[in-house]
Amino acid sequence: MARVPVFDNHVHLRPDGHHVEAAKAYEKAGGTHFMLVHSPHDDFVGDTPDWERAYDRTVATAEAVRKETGVQCWVALGPYPVHLVRMAETLGVERGVQQLIKGAETAARYVEEGKAVAIGEVGRPHFEVSDEVWDASNVALEEILGIARGAGCPAILHTESADPEVMADLGAIADRAKMPRDRVIKHYAPPLVKPEECHGLFPSIIASRKHIRKAAADAPGGRWFLETDYIDDLSRPDVVMPVDTVPRRVSGFLQSGDLGEEMLWKSGVEWVERLYGVHPEL
Repeated sequence: MARVPVFDNHVHLRPDGHHVEAAKAYEKAGGTHFMLVHSPHDDFVGDTPDWERAYDRTVATAEAVRKETGVQCWVALGPYPVHLVRMAETLGVERGVQQLIKGAETAARYVEEGKAVAIGEVGRPHFEVSDEVWDASNVALEEILGIARGAGCPAILHTESADPEVMADLGAIADRAKMPRDRVIKHYAPPLVKPEECHGLFPSIIASRKHIRKAAADAPGGRWFLETDYIDDLSRPDVVMPVDTVPRRVSGFLQSGDLGEEMLWKSGVEWVERLYGVHPEL
């Protein structure tokens, strides 16, 4: 078997952050590939997002990572759902939803052009909002999942904290959009890996030691990803987790025997290929 695959499914990099230096730290720790998820910190020009300008920034970051490191890096682009809260105040809820849909349509075009492999992170706010914004977020999410289905790519979801009930609700929205549940990746998930917990969605698990142990025990087939949700914000160092966490965790769990190479191969190669249509080279 080739070197052990180490995949982080949710990394943000910012031009005003550590940027490619963070990818170098990931590689130095043993990371082999990661999903670069669009960072929404600078999407707006005035009251509305400039999606092409924003997405081009993320695509350029991925190109820089590929040029300056040996890490394989793929891109997910999408309209950050929390933007609707801001746009509801400045544009109104209906126009805000239209902007989210426009952002997803633009992301789908980038997927079709080969610049991205997923639409994300999309979904609904992770904090309490008005009923109007909540309902509108669900309407937008259903439409966006339909756009992802049409583009033939998975969707990466940002939502409130997940439990089996939340996963079932998100699955129902996917069903209405005719989006296969196994093409819907729940970002920032606890280890909801059993069928009765994930309801067909694909969990991308925050890489705490406790979560990894449970995922490995409950789903040894590796139907899960690990992630840090590293946001590359210099004012909030190492949030949500340090960028080198996944490779350090993998190394430690391999040594302890809690993870095996076959499980890592399934999670970090086979499922990456199956969901994203890319081919990790190790």
